[in-house]
Amino acid sequence: MKTLVSVVLLALLVISPAFAYEWEVNPANGHSYTVIDCVSWTDAKSKAEALGGYLVTISDAAENEWVRSVLSPMAPGRWAVIIGMYQPNGGSDPSAPWVWVTGESFTYTNWDVGQPSGDGPYGYMFEENGKWNDGQLNWPVAFVEVGPIPEPTSILALFSGITIFGILKRRR
Repeated sequence: MKTLVSVVLLALLVISPAFAYEWEVNPANGHSYTVIDCVSWTDAKSKAEALGGYLVTISDAAENEWVRSVLSPMAPGRWAVIIGMYQPNGGSDPSAPWVWVTGESFTYTNWDVGQPSGDGPYGYMFEENGKWNDGQLNWPVAFVEVGPIPEPTSILALFSGITIFGILKRRR
């Protein structure tokens, strides 16, 4: 019994970081989104991947507006957040190609006036209008996207069932 309790507690510790954040689900694609703290674009990318996700990618105007609309309540007072676009050449040529961290096609854009300007190879979104800019980012927040994640109550039910099964099996 002690071993089973230890396994359940260990499993809860392993999965709990994914639920330490406030997640918002986009009803259009079923993906979950959250804001994370970071010190740079590369740090944000690593932390997003550790959560099983990636820096947010935006494929159309509706998704861009949805992201912008949930961003303000999730990151109040932040004027911009890191998103998942970058220039693979790492340069500052505004005409060089941009790509998404997922490799999906970069067909939709929402650049602010005069952008990209060549300020850096990473992308970020303005909170107030949802427009994009380029730069060398050292902002303290990023927006993360993951596919559908299970509700915490589903995980609790799963572990409760495993625990009960273990107790009943042990009594036999």
